[in-house]
Amino acid sequence: MHTKIIMKHGGMLDKFVGDEIMAIFGAPLDNARHAASCLEAAMEMVEAHNQLLERWKDKDVKAQAGIGISTGECLVGEMGCELRTDYTCMGRVVNLGSRLCDEAKPKGIRISKGTLEEAQKWLKLETVEHTDIPVKGLAENISIWEVTGISDLNGGEGGEAKNEGDEGESG
Repeated sequence: MHTKIIMKHGGMLDKFVGDEIMAIFGAPLDNARHAASCLEAAMEMVEAHNQLLERWKDKDVKAQAGIGISTGECLVGEMGCELRTDYTCMGRVVNLGSRLCDEAKPKGIRISKGTLEEAQKWLKLETVEHTDIPVKGLAENISIWEVTGISDLNGGEGGEAKNEGDEGESG
């Protein structure tokens, strides 16, 4: 379910890490609105998760999910050695995304300042909380926001991603 949503919005599934899904937006295909596409996918993922929990309520399933999104420069490409390689991304921004995921409330979406700044070029964001958190390995606290809603700057809801080179309708 979540993988299809990620791909629908132009993301690339990087890997599953325990109960975490790592996705990349903006690579390998360029997407100028990568942060907005990622937030659109995140909002859809939260809604899909809520619908799934509703269907499972008689089974007393309590699976909660939080989403962390970090935007910035990182090393992206084929990593590894001649024995094993993987297309992935590495860097401080990737580690911050993982920390934001840890900080996200159940059914919540936590974003970094970089994500906020990039996404606001394309979307109007509804946020309810801004806080500064300590992050392992960094001397200064990092500002994060919880996103509760999005809409495009033209007044409607966000849409599917269009990658460079896409023609016509996506879907």
